[in-house]
Amino acid sequence: MGNTALHIAALHSNLEIAKILVNTKKINFLMKNFEDFTVFDSAEQMGHQQVAEYLELHVLTAQIW
Repeated sequence: MGNTALHIAALHSNLEIAKILVNTKKINFLMKNFEDFTVFDSAEQMGHQQVAEYLELHVLTAQIW
């Protein structure tokens, strides 16, 4: 599978778009792209710490619910 819209936002450090996508509540945070990266992995790999921290918080919250 290719990159999702959230992967692209993470790769380009676009926190505002990431927030919009996360707030739709229809996001599979654990979906991996063709490189076997989750959205969190993509942000972290590119050094986009602010986006990675935001996504990490929401991945953990989603797993609790």
